[in-house]
Amino acid sequence: MAHLRALETKKNPNARFDHKLALIRNLFKSGFSREDIRELFAFIDWVLALPEYLEEKLSEHVKKIEEEFEMPYVTSIERIGIRKGLEQGLEQGLEQGLEQGERKGISVGCQALREALQDVLVEKFGDTRSDEISQALEEIRSIDNLKVLMKKALRAKTLDDFFETLEDFTL
Repeated sequence: MAHLRALETKKNPNARFDHKLALIRNLFKSGFSREDIRELFAFIDWVLALPEYLEEKLSEHVKKIEEEFEMPYVTSIERIGIRKGLEQGLEQGLEQGLEQGERKGISVGCQALREALQDVLVEKFGDTRSDEISQALEEIRSIDNLKVLMKKALRAKTLDDFFETLEDFTL
């Protein structure tokens, strides 16, 4: 019956929806075992495929039929729910991953710039005030600010000149 209805409704999704719903309702009325209903439902679901908007509508009707016959079932309806759950989970996971990656990337980038900046200052002015420089640089969380400080360090004539600039960023 499902195959015949599929041939009849090849280009008419609304008629296909009506036939699919009628066949599913008859399945529940048939007196078949739960497992037989599941297998036949899966076949009907496969043969009478519907566009997504009608699958969602069918899902609502099947839920009512399940409640009426007190027999839960799963196929395209489950797939819709599973798909929606997966999409939502993937979306949330992606957002969280990007957010964490961005934070981690910024953190790693800042740390690398701090170390490079300290290396430049030690190379240029010697190891004096190294701990003080390290502590002051740890307070700076912006890559852009650290880039500006790197340029200032390269142009500074003395370590005191650099510290004057550094104070503007740590206040």
